[in-house]
Amino acid sequence: MELKGRVGIVTGAAGGLGRAIALELVHEGMNVVAVDLAQDPMDVLVKEAEGFGADVLAMTADVTSSESTERMARKTLDRFGRIDVLVNNAGVIVAAPFVEMKRADWDRIIGVNLGGVFNCCKAVVPSMIQRKTGRIVNISSVAGKRAAPLISAYSASKFGVIGLTQALALELGEYDITVNAVCPGFIETAMWKDHLNPALSPLLGVGAEEVFHTFIETNVPLKRPQSPEDIAQCVVFLCKADNITGAAINVDGGHTMV
Repeated sequence: MELKGRVGIVTGAAGGLGRAIALELVHEGMNVVAVDLAQDPMDVLVKEAEGFGADVLAMTADVTSSESTERMARKTLDRFGRIDVLVNNAGVIVAAPFVEMKRADWDRIIGVNLGGVFNCCKAVVPSMIQRKTGRIVNISSVAGKRAAPLISAYSASKFGVIGLTQALALELGEYDITVNAVCPGFIETAMWKDHLNPALSPLLGVGAEEVFHTFIETNVPLKRPQSPEDIAQCVVFLCKADNITGAAINVDGGHTMV
């Protein structure tokens, strides 16, 4: 699919990964609806996107609320008259041993990471079916293919995203709607700095500040972390691809070869 002039929604666009995805789509000539809980980071993104000849609409929405995601889709259609691409990127994580995990944290992670994909797809898919075309890219994780300790809820949610991706690919293929997942590997974002580094420090026997790079050195064949731009490039590829659906593509330097 040619992306220039198309319209795409990116959720979780205020974070490093979502921002990179939104900007990569803008660079391809797409009009982008950047969605997150806070407005100020979205306004900054709009300014960054200026000069590329694309229209960027910043919007607040809570992906755990079906009313909010329906409003997101409605505002996009009111502004642009179409939705060609949906990138479900919004996500959260909590790192804790399973026996210490709070039910509230479990519900929040499943609600955002998996429920959010459900809500956004429910809001957007009817218009794609009507136009008989569309591209949906769900951001899962390598933890959605190979579970890891201390992130049981996160892994469960990301396994669920891949399952939902495959089910939707089967159901929506007849309408020329492709549904794929991207499984990022190891990006030094706030998820690592605030949650995983301190949680994994005792297991690896190194200081929290050394955890990320120690993990990369010992677990990634290419010996380097991934960047938000690496993931964004894969998203763009899947948006362009006409004959790939139901796939879950790893972008992890060779760590997860399944």
